[in-house]
Amino acid sequence: MKKRNGNHELASKILELLNKRPAKIGELERALNKSKNALVSAIDFLKKKGHKIVYRPVSGMYSLEQAVRTKFEAISKEVLYSGPTIRKLGMSETHFGGRHSQPHFIPVLWAATKSSEYGKVDLITHYGDVFNGLKHLDYSRGGNILNGVDIQIRLGIIAMSCFEEVPVYIRPGDHDMWQHTTAGVNMVANLVEKLNLMRKAEGKEPNFHYVSSDNNDQIETGGFIFEFKHIMSAQSRGLTTKAQYMFEDRMGDFVKALRGNGASKNIAQPHHIGFGNWHREISFFHGGTPMDLYPGFQESTDWEKNMGIVHKYGAKVVTLGKDKNGNIFRYDVRYIDFTDIIEKITGNDLDDALLNLALRSFNKWKKKLGV
Repeated sequence: MKKRNGNHELASKILELLNKRPAKIGELERALNKSKNALVSAIDFLKKKGHKIVYRPVSGMYSLEQAVRTKFEAISKEVLYSGPTIRKLGMSETHFGGRHSQPHFIPVLWAATKSSEYGKVDLITHYGDVFNGLKHLDYSRGGNILNGVDIQIRLGIIAMSCFEEVPVYIRPGDHDMWQHTTAGVNMVANLVEKLNLMRKAEGKEPNFHYVSSDNNDQIETGGFIFEFKHIMSAQSRGLTTKAQYMFEDRMGDFVKALRGNGASKNIAQPHHIGFGNWHREISFFHGGTPMDLYPGFQESTDWEKNMGIVHKYGAKVVTLGKDKNGNIFRYDVRYIDFTDIIEKITGNDLDDALLNLALRSFNKWKKKLGV
């Protein structure tokens, strides 16, 4: 009786190991500290009990073949819906003040996201290049129609003020920081401050926030950590579908480097990373972290056309959800294509609609700005 119980106990341990992966007899000997004869005897015992254990002479492996499942096992709602969910509207590359900017897309975007189609938006994120800035080259090549810090900020206030009752988080990009590095003027910080002062004057709660590198480009809200990056490279903007896989691997290496370099700074692992600067719409999931590149509001410049860089006009609504263990379980991306929205709203084809919108909004804002 004792021997049979011992054999049964050994057989259970063998099953447990083979359930994880195939193993050679030597591996079983070392893992269970039993002789080869005892193991072979226990395996024969399991076979008689109906367990399909197969020995493959070429590899010397024992493996456990699982029976084909004939019954559907639904995932319980406790697993699916036990964690929190959050939905954000993400954008980038508004380039206010630039000759190629389309600031009238902002109210169009807000009107679209307030519809029930996308669900309730919990926060809004901007990943940089809010303004076109005042880099020297933009004077010489006519890159701006508003050549002044104050007047670009005033345009930003008019356009961004339509985002109400939802927290808005804005990270500066390279165009925004040119003036900061040369003249000490932080255009995005000034924009956020003026928008919040306007909210207070209206008797409303300030809802704009500046995302700073002092906080590792991260914000935490609703139990989720969001990281904002504005990467200075044009190499990956004009991606083909085939090249995207290579790009994702490179971005994965980039994120690993961020985590490695940031270990001493105690940088938290984010639940989402957003990237500005590429003017492209790409989404992927790498190393347990969802990542999104954000398209722009800006028409392609001559330089970009010569480089073969094709822009997309749009924004994204991203929904994240956690499982009961706190891991990202749900990652849903809805791309908002401005082309479709503008045609739907105006009832005209895109060329006519864009021209009419641009002329009406430009003249209206030109009057408001006093220029």
